[in-house]
Amino acid sequence: MRARTVFFTLAVLTTANRACSEGIDVNRNVRPILSDKCYFCHGPDRSTQETDLRLDSREAAAEVIEPGELISRILSDDPDVRVRTGSLDERQLWTRSPSALLYDMDGRRRS
Repeated sequence: MRARTVFFTLAVLTTANRACSEGIDVNRNVRPILSDKCYFCHGPDRSTQETDLRLDSREAAAEVIEPGELISRILSDDPDVRVRTGSLDERQLWTRSPSALLYDMDGRRRS
């Protein structure tokens, strides 16, 4: 479970500079998914964290990023490999624009 979540989120974080040109807004499209799907176990609240992995901090998340892993995990048919992305619409968002997550967590574009 942890590995799937890590790879899902971190692989997405690796290519954020394309987010603006692809029409993906981090605050509108990405942050709500992270908040709904990831932050409970991988956010700032130590009492609910499953691991030491923090996905609410770009710096912490970037330490374990494996570029390119996200797409293969989202599209995998193997339930042990596939990440839980939620709805089909969310899955399509990630496969069309995985770059959105490497945006700074404070919403600034990385150059």
